[in-house]
Amino acid sequence: MTAARGVRLLERDAPLAALGSYWAEALTGRGRLVFLGGECGAGKTSVGLEFGRRISGRGRFLVGACDVGATPRALGPLTDVADALGLSAQLEHPEVHRASLFPRVRAARGRRPTLLLLEDMHWADEATMD
Repeated sequence: MTAARGVRLLERDAPLAALGSYWAEALTGRGRLVFLGGECGAGKTSVGLEFGRRISGRGRFLVGACDVGATPRALGPLTDVADALGLSAQLEHPEVHRASLFPRVRAARGRRPTLLLLEDMHWADEATMD
């Protein structure tokens, strides 16, 4: 699924350029939420991973994924990035309030530019969607 170093993704210049302009804004403190949509197999993951490769050295790139299937892991995408953000203990605490988790993720990134790619959100569990 990943684009190999030096391999150009075909017909992906426009979305990669748009992501580049959004990243430039984020570096000035104006972050945003971007959704990549498309049919299964359209290349959303490849675009996200390629862009993450391109920003290497200019920020942190984290990937969290929702589980495919009938019983996804609770807070799967956050669990995937918890160690990198220093939030593992908070996620494991049984009384953590779900509504506080995404603000904690934002706070944990600090002032370091961070690209958080959340994969397969259509499979997200209820806790992640909350």
